[in-house]
Amino acid sequence: MSLTPMEIPDDIDGPPFLLVFESDELGIYLSIVFACLFTKTNIVIMCLIIYGFSKIYVNYKKRSMAGFYIHYPYRWGIVPLNKYFKNGSIMEYKE
Repeated sequence: MSLTPMEIPDDIDGPPFLLVFESDELGIYLSIVFACLFTKTNIVIMCLIIYGFSKIYVNYKKRSMAGFYIHYPYRWGIVPLNKYFKNGSIMEYKE
């Protein structure tokens, strides 16, 4: 094995695409559509809600590092980090 430089794509840890949507966006859009259909919301209002959410969420994703949504559950304390560190929200180690 040689130590030659290797090109690593920027989006290697990003979510997979389905048509023109990333998989994390598609789930939220479908949730909004189903919620609006079950509450019998007007289709124009539903489209405005999806457009507004997409502007906010995509802007937030651009400001964050790739894969940020994977690390948030243990950062917020929803799930444990591992069996040794139960609190994943500790940002630095102190002796």
